[in-house]
Amino acid sequence: MNWHALQLRSLKTRVTVFTLTILVLGFGSLAFYASRMLRDDMQRLTGEQQFSAVSVLAASINDELANRIAALELVAGAIDASLLGRPAALQNLLDQKIGLPVYFNAGVHIVGRDGVAVADVSEAGRVGKSFADNQAVQAVLSGQKRSVVGGPLMGPLLKQPVFPIVTAIVDDQGRSIGALIGTTSLAKPNFLDKIAQSHYGDSGGYYLAAPLHDLIVTASDKSRTMQ
Repeated sequence: MNWHALQLRSLKTRVTVFTLTILVLGFGSLAFYASRMLRDDMQRLTGEQQFSAVSVLAASINDELANRIAALELVAGAIDASLLGRPAALQNLLDQKIGLPVYFNAGVHIVGRDGVAVADVSEAGRVGKSFADNQAVQAVLSGQKRSVVGGPLMGPLLKQPVFPIVTAIVDDQGRSIGALIGTTSLAKPNFLDKIAQSHYGDSGGYYLAAPLHDLIVTASDKSRTMQ
């Protein structure tokens, strides 16, 4: 074998090795790019599925809240200044609104302009108790808002985690003269249990947070309530 033949063989070998190297690098880069694209697509699709699931659940809860606010505003609209000054008549009015306790498992009560309860349908015995220090009640009595969904708190009378929905009772000039308050206990079966009963996949779950209060209202894991 002459020197020229050895050179040709060596050149072919180097070209072959170089070509194989380029191919291996090309396939490796393609595989990495495809893997990266697949991972990004999976993350995007998973995110869209999670957002869709959360949106459906959130819309359902929002509808439930809207129904409760509408029920309170309907009853509050039937109360005027003269009726607000007659506690017995107010109590009779609440007793007749048998639908309200269905919406509010911890009862419904009415407070005057001073925030003191004058009528109540519940097991808590709220008549004569002041709720003037509650932020949602303050917002309604001051005329800032017509209706407010209050933040979760430990009910001072029930000793259970609760949250109120407060709507204004107004006079002929539209001024707030009192409030109608519906309370939901998180310790009893309630409309938010659809979160506790919902799970995402085998191990995922949901929680409803009140960011302004830095608290979890309820969650798939009920032990996280009020954390």
